[in-house]
Amino acid sequence: VNAYRLLRRFVSDWREVEDLLNRAPANEKDFLAAMNERRPLFPTSDDVSGAATALMRLQHTYALSAADIVDGMIPGDQKEPMAAADCFYLGTVAYEAQNYERTKDWMDQALRKIDEEENGDISIATVYDYLAFAEYKLGNLRRALVLTRELAMLDPEHERAESNIRHYESQLAAKNRQKRGELGEDEEHESSQPNVDEMSEWARERRQYEKLCRKPVPMKKSMAKKLTCYYTTGKGHPRLILKPIGVEVAFIEPTILIYKNAINEKEMIQLKELAYSRLNRATRSEERF
Repeated sequence: VNAYRLLRRFVSDWREVEDLLNRAPANEKDFLAAMNERRPLFPTSDDVSGAATALMRLQHTYALSAADIVDGMIPGDQKEPMAAADCFYLGTVAYEAQNYERTKDWMDQALRKIDEEENGDISIATVYDYLAFAEYKLGNLRRALVLTRELAMLDPEHERAESNIRHYESQLAAKNRQKRGELGEDEEHESSQPNVDEMSEWARERRQYEKLCRKPVPMKKSMAKKLTCYYTTGKGHPRLILKPIGVEVAFIEPTILIYKNAINEKEMIQLKELAYSRLNRATRSEERF
C-alpha cells in the first residue's frame, strides 16, 4: 500500500514541482538540471500502474475488502488511510483491465473518500461515469441507471449520459417484461464462480493456494504425527559432516522441508548483491489480476 501511494504521489506531484522550477530564476535552476540527469532513475506511470495491479492482486489473494485497505485496517499491520485520488486511480486500472468487480469496489471507495475530504481534485461526475458502466457490466442495471442520471445532472453536457440512460431504461423494460423462468434465471443472479468440475487443474491449485494465504488449513492428526525434525549431512557432504543442517518436515504430501541456518548473514548479503543486477519487473501470464 505504501509503495503504491509513494509512487503515485511522486509521479503526479513531480510534474508540479518541475513546473515551479521551470518558472524559477535562472540561478536557481541548477537543482532542476541535476534532477533531469537522474530522470531515467525516476519512477514512471508504468511503475504506478504495476504497483496498483500488484495491490489488487494481493487484495484478491488474501480476500481483503477495499474498504479495509482504504482505512488502513490490514490484518497484522496498520497503514495510513488512503485518499480519494488513490482509490480513483486503482479503479481506473481495474477498469482498463476489464475487471469490473474491482472497478466497482474502488470507485465506491473513491465516492466515500470524496465525501470525507474537504478539498479534493477528483470529480464526482467522473467517478459516476466509471462506476455506472461497471455496474452495467456486472448486470446491476438499476444502479447503473441511477448513477447515470446523477451524472447527467452533474454534467448536462456529458456526451454519453443521455444515450446511456435510454439504453439502460430499455434494458430494464425488457427485463421487466421477461417472466422469471421463461429463459432461465436473470443474468444478474447467475453465479460468477466457475463450477469446480469445470475448473482446470491449475485453477484448482490456485484456489487452494489462495485459501492457504488467507488462513492456515487444518491438518489431519494422522499427518501431524508424521512431522519430524532431524539433522542432515546431505548424504555425507564434507562441509556438513562436522556441522549438519537442521531440517523440519512441514508437510508430507507434497513434501515441504524447511532447512534451518543453511546460510549465514554474510552469505545472504552476498546473494542479494549478486542478484541485484539481474532484477526485472515481475510479470505473470494472465492479463487480469
